[in-house]
Amino acid sequence: MKEALPTRRIRVNRRIETGVCLLLIILAELFAFNLAHWQTLGSTGYTADPSAVTPGPGLERQTDGGFKVSDPTASYLQTDFPPTRVRFAGVEAGNHWLEDSTARNLKVVNQVQVRVDLFYQGCSTWTKGGQGQVISYLPRSHYLRVKTLPPDCAGGRDRQVARSARLWVQEPIGSLIDIDSIGVNPQVPLDISPFRILTMAALAALILAFLPSWGLWRTRLDTARKGQRVAFWLLMSPVILWAATIFITSVSSFTHMEFQQPYSYTYDFDQYAHLADSLLAGRPWLDMEQAPGLRMAANPYDIPTRNRLLAQDQAPIYWDYVYYKGHWYSYFGVLPALLLFLPYRAVTSLFVPGGLMLPPAAAAALMLGPATILAVLFVVALVSRFFPSASLATTAICILVFLTASDLTLLWNRRNFYTIPVDGSFLLTMAGLCLWLGARRVERPGGGSTGRPSTRPWTVRDPLPERLLIQGRRKRVNGDGAQPCGSRQAACTLSLGRLAAGTLCITANLASRQPFIFAGILALPIFSREIGLIARSAACSISSWFRGKNAVPGRPPAGAAASFKAVAAVILPMATVIAPLLAYNQWRFGSPLDFGNTYQLTVTNLNTYRPPLGNLPTLIVYYLFQPLSFIPAFPYLQLSPAPMPVWQYTEPGVGGLLTLNPALLIGLAALLFPGIRRALRRHQVRGLTFTALCTACLVMVFDAWIGGFSCRYAIDFSWMVALVAICAICAATTGRPEQVTAAQMDGGHGGGRGRLNSGWAGRLIPVLLVLATLTGVFLTLIWTLVICQDSDPFTSSLVGSWVLCP
Repeated sequence: MKEALPTRRIRVNRRIETGVCLLLIILAELFAFNLAHWQTLGSTGYTADPSAVTPGPGLERQTDGGFKVSDPTASYLQTDFPPTRVRFAGVEAGNHWLEDSTARNLKVVNQVQVRVDLFYQGCSTWTKGGQGQVISYLPRSHYLRVKTLPPDCAGGRDRQVARSARLWVQEPIGSLIDIDSIGVNPQVPLDISPFRILTMAALAALILAFLPSWGLWRTRLDTARKGQRVAFWLLMSPVILWAATIFITSVSSFTHMEFQQPYSYTYDFDQYAHLADSLLAGRPWLDMEQAPGLRMAANPYDIPTRNRLLAQDQAPIYWDYVYYKGHWYSYFGVLPALLLFLPYRAVTSLFVPGGLMLPPAAAAALMLGPATILAVLFVVALVSRFFPSASLATTAICILVFLTASDLTLLWNRRNFYTIPVDGSFLLTMAGLCLWLGARRVERPGGGSTGRPSTRPWTVRDPLPERLLIQGRRKRVNGDGAQPCGSRQAACTLSLGRLAAGTLCITANLASRQPFIFAGILALPIFSREIGLIARSAACSISSWFRGKNAVPGRPPAGAAASFKAVAAVILPMATVIAPLLAYNQWRFGSPLDFGNTYQLTVTNLNTYRPPLGNLPTLIVYYLFQPLSFIPAFPYLQLSPAPMPVWQYTEPGVGGLLTLNPALLIGLAALLFPGIRRALRRHQVRGLTFTALCTACLVMVFDAWIGGFSCRYAIDFSWMVALVAICAICAATTGRPEQVTAAQMDGGHGGGRGRLNSGWAGRLIPVLLVLATLTGVFLTLIWTLVICQDSDPFTSSLVGSWVLCP
């Protein structure tokens, strides 16, 4: 009875917490997200008849309805109304070209950028009001909240009464706008959104999962449990579904993306598809046209020379392409073209003459789906190897921190040829690290059902190997045999297949996104024991050779054969990647070490440009601590410029790595405490933690010096910073490895309980970590909406319309 009481109390707490969340969701749906409905419930409103709307000089009324933009500087619709206080504006949209716009090849804009200006009574100028995007098939986006204060003029601020409104259409010349009229203070209808409810339910479930009554803090991570495996794939199913949706929609609606305006560069976003075509044709250069004067230019990389050619309207001059000896090339890694774009062209040529181009978005989905799943598996493998007593809550925090800090949201939302090599390298790196973490194996007692030895990944609970033994070899009584691995006499072996495959993946980064090759440095702490055994075996072999005697006549020293195979399992995969890559560079540019970066036609002449070292401190501050720039309009954050003391290439950013991810700051700060460092050493992960930290700093300095500042470049090292943070988080929230017995590790069951350090620190640390993690998730969602304003306006407008944001 005493044991049943806490269980009953937990159930009651769960019901109360669930009920509170359901109540908050209902209240938020009915009132918070429908506040505009209740504010305009009694409003009579005013909507002008379409014939009474006055178009500006930049809009031409069409005979079949709607308007055409002729001058963006004067493209507005004006309506007059009785003096009133304006809180909302409504847009009347038509369906004039809905059915035949494609057949008639009309440039109809279904997502119209608009701004509402008001003319207040007693004033002589127009005042800017709300702005947003009107989507013809999203009725809620037809209402705009007007948040503006009238200027200081006669009667303006006191009465706040407007008498005219202008709807500015911010679209290019030639756009057909399917808008009929504009009104003020319309009655906004009640909107119940199932998608919005599901989103709130998912966020509520995330918060509930970290509460004490739901048991994640008391349940140990156990990858052998069927329930945890099923839960993992259920949680990953939206990732798979989203990747499949992006692939299908991209392939079904693909159009070649090439843009060229007079007197400007040509932008072609299918660079990888052109590279695949050139490889299929057996040539290193891309079969693309070039400006007549470009071939004859003495120095085509010179900025004044290119500007002179553009002033003569010579085209095409492709932006961000490599130009070398009269031909166009791609300086991006060739591997995605070989593995995705080339096979797609070859396979589709069986059904379509000449084949089809693979859309960059489809290629990104094919890589990002597995990459996201492998990133989660990497965190699970890391935690289960070095922190076997970690709870599911700690593991969930680590997964969220790793996913948000790795900037996967940027990759998922900017699916173009710039991110393709980053997608590929992130996938390769996660796959390689997962394979490496599982390369050291421990044999289970009794073997498997087939009679072959059954193994599991080594964990910190197991003793370190004393001799190098290759997985699959038979045990020998003497010499080169299996060593005891604890009292169970189980063999600690090295899986050559996993070692070789992981090395192949990491080395393949040279053919995709080169900075990811620094991930190979992590092999030193991961295989530190094996490296030491190989070095000792090599030293014994050299010593025996010089002395001219062996322990057994006719046999090499103990461990020599295993050491040779392990070294071969590393060198051969590296040679498999490096040798063809060097030959590819020789084929293109006449030098095996020339990757073509300096021949790129971009913002500066890379042949003469030397990055200023004085910018490094500023760039590092931007990468880590760029402050958030809040705005009063949706999505409440905006991209901020990154000015430099001396010119260097930079892109606007929304915030620094540690600014957007407070949990990273907590994890890095924890390393300052001796107790955390002792815990890392006790869990045998201190070497990996500080190696990853030093490597991340190295890559960050390299990217900042060579490339400048870009959120895309931060992905090269942000995942390593996240790795450091999650090791510190686990060390702070996980007990000693001895708390999980050997029998539990072999059986995959037993215990089942995670442990949290006791005392006030053990109660405070989880609260801080959960709050920091959820804050990082929230900021990541806002960051996603900032990106979607350009990459996916529909999603941005959909979420903005939930609260009728300006």
